[in-house]
Amino acid sequence: AFLMFSIGLEFSVSRLKQMRHLVIGLGPGQMLLTALGTMLVTWFGYDQGWRPGLAVGLAIAMSSTAIMAKLLSERFELHSSHGKRTMAVLLFQDLAVVPSLIIIPALALNPDNLGRVLGISFVMTGVTLLLMFWIGRILVNRLFTLVSRFHSPELFMLTVLLIVFGLSTTTGKMGLSEAMGAFIGGTLVSETM
Repeated sequence: AFLMFSIGLEFSVSRLKQMRHLVIGLGPGQMLLTALGTMLVTWFGYDQGWRPGLAVGLAIAMSSTAIMAKLLSERFELHSSHGKRTMAVLLFQDLAVVPSLIIIPALALNPDNLGRVLGISFVMTGVTLLLMFWIGRILVNRLFTLVSRFHSPELFMLTVLLIVFGLSTTTGKMGLSEAMGAFIGGTLVSETM
C-alpha cells in the first residue's frame, strides 16, 4: 500500500486524466485477450468447458500492481512511454477485480442475469472512485490547510498515514484493492503540494 501511495504521489489527477485513454484502451484489451486466450486453451485443450476456462482466464489476466510498479520505479521507467502503458493496464486490472470477483461465482451458478450483475458492479466501482476523488480532493485540501497551520512534521506524517490507511480501508470494504486506495491517496496528496 505504501509503495502504491508513493507512486500515486508521482501521478496527479491531471496526469491520470491524460492517461484515461490508455486505461480504457489498453486495460480492457489486455484483460480480454488474456482471459479469452486462456479460456480457449482450457476449453479446447483440456476439455473443461468455457465457464471454468473464463474463470481461469480472469485469474491469469491479473498482475500484481505493487510488484510491477516497484520494478518500474526502481528502473526509473515509471514515466517512460512503456511505463505509462504498463501502469494504465495495472490500474484497469485493479478496477476489474470487482467485476471478476462477481463473474467467477456467477459462472458456477449459471445465472440468467449475468449482464445485470456486471452492470451493477461496474456502476458501483465507478461511483466509488468518482466519490473518492471528488470528496477526497476537497477533504484532503482542507485537511492539509489545517495541518499546515501547526508547522509540525509529525502531524503532517500522521495525516498522510491517516489518508493512506483510510482510503485503503475504504477501497477494501468496497471490493476494490487496498493498493488502489493507497494510490488514490497519493494522487490526492500530490494535488496539495
